[in-house]
Amino acid sequence: EQYVSKNNIDEQGKPLPIVTIYILGHYLEEYHDCPIIRVKRQILEHGTNKVLESGKSRFIESLTHDCIIIQIPSLKNKQNKTDELERLMDIFDLARRHQIEYDERGLSEEYFPLLRRLTKAIEEEKVKGTMDVEDEIIETFKQKETEIEKALEIAAQERKRAEEERKRAEEERKRAEEEKKRAEEKEKLLEEEKKKAEEERNRAEEEKKRAEEKEKLLEEEKKRVEEERKRAEVEKKRAEEKEKLLGQEKKRAEQERVKLLETAKYLKSLNVDIEIIAKTTGLPKSDIEKL
Repeated sequence: EQYVSKNNIDEQGKPLPIVTIYILGHYLEEYHDCPIIRVKRQILEHGTNKVLESGKSRFIESLTHDCIIIQIPSLKNKQNKTDELERLMDIFDLARRHQIEYDERGLSEEYFPLLRRLTKAIEEEKVKGTMDVEDEIIETFKQKETEIEKALEIAAQERKRAEEERKRAEEERKRAEEEKKRAEEKEKLLEEEKKKAEEERNRAEEEKKRAEEKEKLLEEEKKRVEEERKRAEVEKKRAEEKEKLLGQEKKRAEQERVKLLETAKYLKSLNVDIEIIAKTTGLPKSDIEKL
């Protein structure tokens, strides 16, 4: 019925062109920073790729359509919405679910009928029920996607374990071949043991020398630690003395303040102006007024 409605045909009785609008609640990874994408078709001559004039063929216009893709998450993340359509699309904020909030002051009057129609629609119980059912379906799809992802993850883990088992089996085979080779070369290795024993003796001498050097280094380290301990004690003593001095300074400052308060109290009793007392003593007016 909507295709033959008088509202959808022009003055000549021809149907108005269709523009499909897709409102997405997720990102298109390739265009995640583009809130509103307009896809425009072209009519080309196949052999030369020459662009032909659109709008001439009713047949073509009736079969193919332009489209607009609106990415709600991208729109929400955009700070400065200079385009009026972007401001209009703010009403589809996913955080508000089945509610619409908008400010008419930032939009043209031509959008008011659409906004009021949407507001009226979400107040109807039938529409609300349909939206609730859609939410349940979407949630079911999400659960299915989660189950599929988990199944794929388990399959990937199983595949990984199988690959590891295959590698281990290959390594075991290689080790068996190496054992066979070592057994065949054992006689040759026995001949080389004497030479290795001599090399071991030389290494033992070197190890002994390194151990002596290490012991010397440890002794030096012990000495440095002792010096650090002494320096730490000196720093601690200085800190204690500094703390003591700060306490004395604080006590003297408190005594000085008490004296100033007494002076201010005396001057106030003599009906001296508070401004003069504050200027003379350096005390805040609020403290003087409390005296």
